Amino acid sequence: MNYDNRMNLQFARVCSHRQFCLTAPYIGGCYFGNHTCSYNFYLRMLLRNLGMAAFTIGLPPSQLRPIVLASQSPRRKELLAQILGSTSFLVIPSQFDEATLLPLKQQSNDGEVSVETYVITSASKKCEDVWKSKKYKSPNSIVIGSDTVVSLADLGILEKPVDHADAARMLTALSGNFHDVHTGVSLRYKTSTNEEQHESFSVSTRVKFSELSQQDIDMYINTGEPMDKAGSYGIQGIGGQFVESIEGDYHNVVGLPLNALSKALAKILKH
Repeated sequence: MNYDNRMNLQFARVCSHRQFCLTAPYIGGCYFGNHTCSYNFYLRMLLRNLGMAAFTIGLPPSQLRPIVLASQSPRRKELLAQILGSTSFLVIPSQFDEATLLPLKQQSNDGEVSVETYVITSASKKCEDVWKSKKYKSPNSIVIGSDTVVSLADLGILEKPVDHADAARMLTALSGNFHDVHTGVSLRYKTSTNEEQHESFSVSTRVKFSELSQQDIDMYINTGEPMDKAGSYGIQGIGGQFVESIEGDYHNVVGLPLNALSKALAKILKH
């Protein structure tokens, strides 16, 4: 039986949940059930050699290398699980003190450095903190750090509000206006030759808010949702109803750019 026939046979298999088993060829077993693939070795080698895996779909990195998320954000946990197809990754919140980046934040607000530079630096510092701590134990781990901020032309970088008044200030400024959401992502890992590698990038999404009344703002703040969100709103929650339009990656606004991160992980796993 040649490789093509093996591929066709395996992708035609159906798992116990009556769904096509697309994960069995890559991880040696069905993600939904218990059956295993006698041809998974050949398929895994074939797809790797052909370089077909541009994303992590069907190739959960957590099954091949330990993944460590340097964030305690529930939204990022959910998004990373969405990429990996499982929750089998470690969560080790970074202890990096963001206050040390206040001078860089001011430089960004003054137009001396870009917002992208700020979020990439923040993500890199968080990733580095966990990487150096070695709490994750496995030297084969991939550590992911990230930071998300909102930026508005008149106010500069908007992070999490310090109190209700600060949240009201941000929401008032966002009302009826366009703003940008920037997420910096940093990855640290070791290559097959034990060389330490560090990659970082940022993704930006443009968002337009409808006009908000003072009552809208007060009632939203009273829900408590804005208090742990950059820019004082959660697009995936109650605050999503304020969003009139969006240009770019929706998940980036939530906290992780799924498309860019999935491709970055797939690239690492190919080497």
